[in-house]
Amino acid sequence: MNSKGAIITMVLVFGGIFLLIFGSLLGFILLEHRNSLNSVAESEALRIAESGISYAQWRLLHGSNYEFSIIRDYEVEGEVIGHYHLEIIPPTDCFPSAVIRSTGWRSDFPTVRKTIKVYHGKLPWSRYSFLTDSDVWFGSGETVNGLVHSNGGIRMDGAQNCLFSSAKEVYTCEPRHGCSPSQERPGIWGEGQGKEAGLWRFLDSEMVSEIDFTAILENFDDLKNKSQPNYYFSDSGARGYWVEFLGQEFKVYRVLDLSQEVWGWNMEDWVKESNTINSYQEIGTYSLPSSCQPIFIEDNVWVSGTVQGRVTLIAARLPYVPGNGAKMIIKDNVGYQGDDSALGLIAQKDILIPLFTNSALEIKAALLAKEGSVMRYFYPSWDEFPYNSYSLQGSIQIYGSIISKKGWTFSWVDDGQNVVSGYINTNINSDSNLIYQPPPYFMDTAGKNIIINWEE
Repeated sequence: MNSKGAIITMVLVFGGIFLLIFGSLLGFILLEHRNSLNSVAESEALRIAESGISYAQWRLLHGSNYEFSIIRDYEVEGEVIGHYHLEIIPPTDCFPSAVIRSTGWRSDFPTVRKTIKVYHGKLPWSRYSFLTDSDVWFGSGETVNGLVHSNGGIRMDGAQNCLFSSAKEVYTCEPRHGCSPSQERPGIWGEGQGKEAGLWRFLDSEMVSEIDFTAILENFDDLKNKSQPNYYFSDSGARGYWVEFLGQEFKVYRVLDLSQEVWGWNMEDWVKESNTINSYQEIGTYSLPSSCQPIFIEDNVWVSGTVQGRVTLIAARLPYVPGNGAKMIIKDNVGYQGDDSALGLIAQKDILIPLFTNSALEIKAALLAKEGSVMRYFYPSWDEFPYNSYSLQGSIQIYGSIISKKGWTFSWVDDGQNVVSGYINTNINSDSNLIYQPPPYFMDTAGKNIIINWEE
């Protein structure tokens, strides 16, 4: 009896172990099967969401407006196997790219969903870290992170991490860019490592073409009209205005007098002028435009401070008379703060950094000099104040975009490429937010509507 009991006990023990193992194995198999089905459902949900994006593109291509947020069936061979939900956020002056969200799911797995978000609209000028209609030179102390295009030639001796393109196969490099005497060079050349990395492209019918700078902000009158009545400032009757951004507000001051005039080379001539404020008078404090109207000023403008919102500041005298275009001066650090914030700075002529400025300057914005340059003059290193104290500065950080009709520079070097005036170190970094949702009025209005960005 004891032997039989022992056998029964062993059978029960090993049977229980077997059932436990078998049950666990069966549970694992069922779990893996369920996970496999979920994985298939996720893949198909993504495909259904993509179908929703394609449908939205088709609607927009055939003249539909953006008012069609809907849920539609997804069919395969006449059988409804799923659905997608389209949500459309139309473009506005504040956010010029439409946002299209498509969420897809299978009918038999309604809780397994995938969402795709795309930005749809025209490409913005601020997609470039640097864009110019002129020849340009990036020195060995300059680093550029982001797209660069020039309608002229590019001498690149610095560091880069993205594509550089030139609308020239060859061009004439002038002494101001280190070629003495003048000599013919490839559209892009220099000691930078971009060529070996395949990041230099020249004029090509498919890949690279010239950009029409006359199409950039063709009509300032429209922007002037949009700014009125609350955000338009006429001629100051003095030296110009200072706009100081204070988060969701900004102060405007009338500039009454400037400090001493100093000599500087502006790439074309020696000029004796002052771009530094000496005295001013407060005009008022204003809220940022809620509908992103431009702040339009028909005079020279100094700018500083930090924006929490989306705004574009414009300095332009109308009608435009060559030699009398309004300029903008970077008075101090300027930028924007927050994921949905953006700042555009547009000057009819030049955007300048004066002699008296920070040794470590930070600019976070899209800068556009319609008819002039984004630059700091060459200030000679004379052994007298203020040149001996301010001519040479430490570093400048640009986070955003530079668009300049004419030449550009923040640094001047000697024959040995030693910085002798301006900033010793220059870093230009793109901001993806200014690509997908640029500052107001920075869109290429002549371009076609396309998908700018696609993300799951």
